[in-house]
Amino acid sequence: MRQTDTTDRCSRWDSFASHLVARLSPNDDPSLWQIAIETVIRDAESLCRECAAKRPVVAQIGRCSHWWAPNKARWLTEDGEFTWPSGYLPKSGFWGGLPEFDWYLFWQYHRENGTWCQAPKMVAKRPLLLRVAIPARTGLHLRASVQAIWTPGPAPEFSPARLFYGFRKAESLWECKARKKFYREAGLTKGCS
Repeated sequence: MRQTDTTDRCSRWDSFASHLVARLSPNDDPSLWQIAIETVIRDAESLCRECAAKRPVVAQIGRCSHWWAPNKARWLTEDGEFTWPSGYLPKSGFWGGLPEFDWYLFWQYHRENGTWCQAPKMVAKRPLLLRVAIPARTGLHLRASVQAIWTPGPAPEFSPARLFYGFRKAESLWECKARKKFYREAGLTKGCS
């Protein structure tokens, strides 16, 4: 791995770590939070660079302890199955409700220098909102599903789009093993690896 890649990931996590880790319970695994944030935020930054939207970008990141039918609903990947990461809040378009946060925090993206700054509340008007739900009690499990949803999307096909991320823990290290994008338009789903 190139040194710049490592530096980029560390700087992303450094923008979020102190605020998030302070809110985690003893059953939450900070190493999952780190890899989840690095993965989701890297994807979000890439998408923001690709589109010419001038709207502010805000990330709402929080923990969810009540997932929709966690013992029954699954999504299948090449690396096996993961819990379907939907929650009980009213539906936001398709495939189940939004995960309900136990708590959440906001960050605003600054395009000019590529940094994320924690905000006490959503201060931007009509932002591109990336809502990221990370499951609770990850210290007790070897798999985790994370849901991210754009509302509205920074590109037409992301209006809104749900993104599922599947993580596995092996030898004390978490790794993103699966990604899936669900586009709203005409029920179209598109997967990516």
